[in-house]
Amino acid sequence: MRFDLHSHTKYSACGYSKPEQLLNAAKKAGLSGIAVTDHDTMKGALRVKKLNKDKDFEVITGIEVSSTVGHILCYNVSERIKSRDFHEIVDEARSQGGFVSISHPFRQYAFFKMLKVPLGDIAGKVDAIEGLNGRTFFWQNKKARMFAEKNGTPVTAGSDGHFPFEIGKVYIEAKNNLWKEIKKRKVKLHGTTLPGMIGEVMSAYPKYICLKCLRKIT
Repeated sequence: MRFDLHSHTKYSACGYSKPEQLLNAAKKAGLSGIAVTDHDTMKGALRVKKLNKDKDFEVITGIEVSSTVGHILCYNVSERIKSRDFHEIVDEARSQGGFVSISHPFRQYAFFKMLKVPLGDIAGKVDAIEGLNGRTFFWQNKKARMFAEKNGTPVTAGSDGHFPFEIGKVYIEAKNNLWKEIKKRKVKLHGTTLPGMIGEVMSAYPKYICLKCLRKIT
C-alpha cells in the first residue's frame, strides 16, 4: 500500500489543485490513498473525501495546523482544529481519534526555521515526525530521519504537493495497516524531491501567473 500523507488543495492559501484534480492525480500516481492536509481548514479534505467513489482508494481527512511551534499534521480528523497552542492541538486531534505528526521538522529558509523549538522538546508528545517531505531539501529530510533513527521516533512521508504534478512523488509504503506500521516503524519512505522544488519555485509567483504556467505543463 502506498500513501501520500501530505497534500494541499486550492483551499490552502498557497494551494493550486482543485479537489478533483488532486484526487485524479493521486489515482494516476498509483497510490492506495492520499491524506489531504490543507492549512488550517478541512474544506479540501472533506470535499476530496466526498468526491471519491472508489472503495479501493482511501482519502484520509487531515489538516496542517499552524501552531505556536510550527506546522503540525493531524490525520483522521473530521473537524477543523481551532487551537494554535501545540499541546491543545495534540489534545484536540486525539479527542477525534486522530494521529499527529510534525511537518518538515528541519526545513529552513536562509535564517528562517519552520520549527520554532528544538525537535527533541516536542517529538515525544506526537505520534511521528515527517521523515521525507517533497518540498524539503534532501539534507534536511536526512536530518529528520537521522533524528528518528536515533530516538526511535516513527516517521511519515508526503509530497507536500500544492500542484497536481507533485502528488504521489513522495509516499510511504506499508503492507497491511498503515497507522500501526508507522508506530512500529515498519514502513518505507520513497520518492524524489525534484517536483517539489519546482512546485516551491512556482508557488512564489502570484496565482494567476502560476495557473497559466500549470496549463502549459499538464
